[in-house]
Amino acid sequence: MGIFNRSQARKFGMQTDWPSTDPDVRRYYKALVEAHARRIAQMPNHGSDSDQSWYWVEGVALLHKNAADYAAVLLRERSKAEMARARKAAVKQLGNMLRIRGTLIESWWVADRMNVMRIGASSGLPLGDKWKYAFACTLHSATPGSPSMDGVLQYMWPEHNFQRVHVEEGEEFEAIWRAEDVISVEGDRYEGFVLNLDPATGWSRAEVCGRAGNFTQDFFMKPSPKIE
Repeated sequence: MGIFNRSQARKFGMQTDWPSTDPDVRRYYKALVEAHARRIAQMPNHGSDSDQSWYWVEGVALLHKNAADYAAVLLRERSKAEMARARKAAVKQLGNMLRIRGTLIESWWVADRMNVMRIGASSGLPLGDKWKYAFACTLHSATPGSPSMDGVLQYMWPEHNFQRVHVEEGEEFEAIWRAEDVISVEGDRYEGFVLNLDPATGWSRAEVCGRAGNFTQDFFMKPSPKIE
């Protein structure tokens, strides 16, 4: 029956071959790309220019989540590191198709998985990470002309009020600031936030996005002391 299965990936001109000596990794990559393509075909606006809203980012990241869940169930992961590289390549291809940076889709997906694990930990499952909820984030340098970076924003609340952006693209990178370094917060919980940061941290702002309704407007700022 396989000869009757039409490849949506080929129809969209997507690459389904991954250069690996591990057949499981090659099958994983192909299954993930095909799952991406099937879901793109179901999107009424897949061929139009996106407005790049956080709502659109969340929608595409959920598309990737469903495809990744499908591929993970279908195949047994044997090479974790190579599986991750293959997944990043597939996400980059997905982003190119839908005009979104693959690193932003990956960041949303990673953050969402971390939050799911956090819920499991609250139910008694072990979790050794001291950082609390996670969000997709685009971090902007205070130095003009420096490129922005997509990563995962986490925070340690309320113990120390630390927040960090963790980027894993080639080399790992980490930026950390305190809640009092957040000068102001712009936006609403459905379209994401912009955290305006004290330039002394080395960063001018962080654009933040998570599942709609997962956070409130004062989530990242240190509470103002009450005046009696």
